[in-house]
Amino acid sequence: MKKNKRLLENLKVSRVCVGIHYTAIMLQNGYVGFCYTPMEDLGTTPAPPDRGFHRADVFDLLELADSLDLIERCVGIATLNAMCQYLMDLKGYEREFVDIVETARIRKNDLVAIVGYMEPIVRRVEEKSEKVVVLERNVKLRKEKVLPDTFADLVLPKAEIVFITGSSLVNGTLDILLTLCKRARSVAVVGPTASSLPEPFFRRGVHILGGIYAKGVEPLEAVAEGKSLKEMGGITKKYVMRLLQKTN
Repeated sequence: MKKNKRLLENLKVSRVCVGIHYTAIMLQNGYVGFCYTPMEDLGTTPAPPDRGFHRADVFDLLELADSLDLIERCVGIATLNAMCQYLMDLKGYEREFVDIVETARIRKNDLVAIVGYMEPIVRRVEEKSEKVVVLERNVKLRKEKVLPDTFADLVLPKAEIVFITGSSLVNGTLDILLTLCKRARSVAVVGPTASSLPEPFFRRGVHILGGIYAKGVEPLEAVAEGKSLKEMGGITKKYVMRLLQKTN
């Protein structure tokens, strides 16, 4: 991001919203960035007295992506994603508005591991493979046959296809998970939190990146109202970027 600072230095943050499902920020040019809000990990720690997102410089907010304060971290990642969406448009990146499950080319006998209970993806994958293992950190989201994510080191090294939720960026587990996927034919990181520049993911062994493209105030209002991503279908667009895709 630093090498693109000249292109981004005049950006300003217009709105910040920390919702119960997602955190979202909107730049003054209308670009929106999302991040999963990990309500299960937030606890009851009060906000630091000096926290003031709306008064901060956009690059100051960007630095919060590495914060150990989870709210700050979410705002930082959302800011990063908004800046990346703008930068990708400036540089002519091509987003594919296609089904990310189809891009993985799943075979019937593939062992497919899904890190994070992403119900739409789980349902689609189960239509294509007879061997699906779902791992989930949040106890409240562990449906029948869903395993704790502590089993990742037993499952991922055996998987041919892996889908990893972008929320792994929030809890800091993504790099660890990727080191376990060396055998996988296809590794996808997917979700609003993964709506960033693709190259850093590709360098770490990701083949497919699935994110969210959105502009304008409506997504911020939806986040403030506690709406799910499914309920934002008319105001956001899911896209895919693949390793072999050419970018400018």
